[in-house]
Amino acid sequence: MSEQRGAELDTDQLAAKIHVVAKGDLSKVGYTKDEARSAVAEGLHSQREGVLQLPSQEDGINMTRVHAYRERIGIPRKELRILSPDDYAKALEVVGLKRGTEGGKYLPQQDIIIIKRDPESEELNGGPEFVEGLAIHEIAHSGNERSVVVAVKPTRRLLRKSEIEIASTIGRSGFVTTKEGEAEPTGSFLEEGYAELERGRYVVEELGKPDGFGGQFLPDRASPFDQYSQRVRNNEGKVVVSLLEGAPAAAVFELIAKHDPEFVSTLRESRHSVQGLREVARRLNAVSPSLYMELRRINVKTEESYREGIQVFKKVKNILEARATSEAPKSEPPKGE
Repeated sequence: MSEQRGAELDTDQLAAKIHVVAKGDLSKVGYTKDEARSAVAEGLHSQREGVLQLPSQEDGINMTRVHAYRERIGIPRKELRILSPDDYAKALEVVGLKRGTEGGKYLPQQDIIIIKRDPESEELNGGPEFVEGLAIHEIAHSGNERSVVVAVKPTRRLLRKSEIEIASTIGRSGFVTTKEGEAEPTGSFLEEGYAELERGRYVVEELGKPDGFGGQFLPDRASPFDQYSQRVRNNEGKVVVSLLEGAPAAAVFELIAKHDPEFVSTLRESRHSVQGLREVARRLNAVSPSLYMELRRINVKTEESYREGIQVFKKVKNILEARATSEAPKSEPPKGE
């Protein structure tokens, strides 16, 4: 089990994050916004407690180091479970999600972090330290301000709690926003980039691995993506060096941070501050007009996102290098005798 539990959350605290959008007159079906909010909160609290019953597999993992880094970057402690692959699948089932290939998830509706401790991935990447990196990535997600939106539409019959729960979605989770009518959330490239930036810094600063877990991403030379590398087995059974989906955005952020020393602290501030979010947008647009919206539009779940991310990285790199050259002090010509 965890050395120390995160903050306990009761139903009322979960309900405080829930915003109810009523589509029509709820009184016609005998339902109020408060009742809808309470119904959803009860369901989420039940799911949360179901996940917390699963045992956390933390043997050999330096959770003290993980939480020391979490505190340093200003993220509150949340409930975190490191689960066997079978228990990870059970946790997803409890909260109504499908199985995926990811190494972990922050569940914003239930406000809990789950990490999959996969023996093969751990072995390929040198041991338990790999799991620490996955934990930092999801912890970074968990530090955001979030809101659960429940869209309630009156029908001819009285709405039941189960129907309300199905209608709940995340309005905002960090940089990601979900709006009615949109096929996919917006802002996933920025959100995954921030989480991977923190994982990459942890891997380099705390674990002393500048080449990540996988070694150099490009076999013939060092690259800005090395610290995000990991080893995976591809469909043919061959072990290859790969990147998590947030790596291109993280590399863009680190590139900007070299020219803007306050950029990373601004990213961290944006996790719990609207002003911080606006400042991130301002600093990105100071590099290139509309860069913030350009990054927001990239969806990390698409096959094109990696290519788009690399293109943005090259664009930002060229802009910043040209700016640095133009701003560099010019040496005076030698004076004649």
